[in-house]
Order: sequence, then C-alpha cells, then structure tokens
Amino acid sequence: MRLIAIVMLGALAGLAAGCGQKKPPPPQPPVVFVSKPLPQKLVDWDDYVGRFVAVNSVDVRPRVSGYLQSVAFKDGQMVKKGQLLFAIDPRPYQAALTQAKGQEAHAQAELANAQVEYVRAQKLLADKAISEQEYQTRLANQQQASADLIAAQGAV
Repeated sequence: MRLIAIVMLGALAGLAAGCGQKKPPPPQPPVVFVSKPLPQKLVDWDDYVGRFVAVNSVDVRPRVSGYLQSVAFKDGQMVKKGQLLFAIDPRPYQAALTQAKGQEAHAQAELANAQVEYVRAQKLLADKAISEQEYQTRLANQQQASADLIAAQGAV
C-alpha cells in the first residue's frame, strides 16, 4: 500500500508541475520581400485537349517516277496550288530526251533517203527501167519513213 501511495503522490506532483508552465510565445511571422508590380501585356491562352481536322485535304500523286532530289516544304506547312513540293532527279529524263531527239534525227535522215529513192523510182518507172513492184516498194518505204518520223517526233 505504501507503494501505491508513493506512486500516486509522484503522479500528483508531476501534474501540478505541468500545469504551472506558461505556453511558449508564438513564432514571429517570416520576413517577406515585396516589389512593385510591373505593367506588362499578357497573352491570355488556355490549353485544351482536342483534335484538328483539315478544312481541305489533297492526295499528292506523282506524274512521273524517279528519285527525289529535294523536298521543298516542311511537314505541316501551308502550301498553295501549283507550288513546287518535290524535285525529282532530271538526269534519266534528260537522257531519254536526248535519245528521242537522236531517233528523230535518224528518222528524218531515213525519210530524206526514202524520198530521194521514191523520186528516182518515179523517173525509172517512166523510162520502164524498174518494175511496178520495185516502184511500189520504194513508195511504201517512203511512207513508212514518214510515219517513223512522226512517231519519233511524238517521243520528243
């Protein structure tokens, strides 16, 4: 019992000692530095989640095939009708044009030769120096050379 009395007495002494203390003073407010506001123009903008759809869209298809040398626009850039978009390597086309011009010149020479042969055949037929068949062959050769020239000019 004595032990209980001692414990009780110690608890009462602890409670009495705790009630007599003052509360600590509240902390001082922190120091804040301020400045005058600066007048500025602000752009009011907001972020939104959304989706863009083009007003007009165009399928771009090449008219000729070849290797691209350059691209004349950036992805997403506005382009106008008739504006250059791609540059294709012109060397194969220049070579084909040169070849077609050579074939045209060859066809012109063949036609000139066939016309000379035809005129000669007309004179020889009048003198009965060649047969009708030979004359018809030279006429057909002249007509074929004329058609070959037209085809060669179309290739140019």
